[in-house]
Amino acid sequence: MKTAKYLAIVLLFACLTGCAELNVKSGYQLSEGSGKGILAVGITADESMPNFYWHLRKVGSKDSKEITFHTVYDPLVWTNPKGRLVVIELDEGEYEFYDWEILLGFQPTAFFKIPFSIIKGRISYKGRIDLKLNRASQNYSVDVSDHLLEDYEMLKRNIENINDRIIDAELAVFLKCTEEDCIKTTQEFRSTTITVPIILNK
Repeated sequence: MKTAKYLAIVLLFACLTGCAELNVKSGYQLSEGSGKGILAVGITADESMPNFYWHLRKVGSKDSKEITFHTVYDPLVWTNPKGRLVVIELDEGEYEFYDWEILLGFQPTAFFKIPFSIIKGRISYKGRIDLKLNRASQNYSVDVSDHLLEDYEMLKRNIENINDRIIDAELAVFLKCTEEDCIKTTQEFRSTTITVPIILNK
């Protein structure tokens, strides 16, 4: 039994690094002709947070992509709160973050989405999304803040032909939704702290 649990943990850890969407490499050339754009978003969390991942998907699709808090390829670069800048390539279209999860730990009980658009040849900057857990009250909070001036310097390390004319800067909007695939929005929060229930996996 212990062996099976150990193997499950190893496989899940491998997926955190092997299944994750990785940052584009230094020297990346952004091109409208490729049909792809860039999502740039900071992800941060308090010091007690173990590794976790955000789920995102193209609107209308069931195929999920995972953004891991940190991997050996994309380590944490910030402290207080700890975090990093995500710079990933996506096909043009409408997307949404729709879930987060700590392996063998917490996951949300409330339905939500954070929508964003990807335009070919452009960078969609969504600010920094900070996730905090309160295990005592079994709540989590999400805060969104603007750090474009600092994050622009980091973007220049990844994207060779970057300039401010190709950046669409709009802070992430957290939408609490109904259970029906998070289609109908019940409440909207912008650039503030949201407290939402969580549940501890058994």
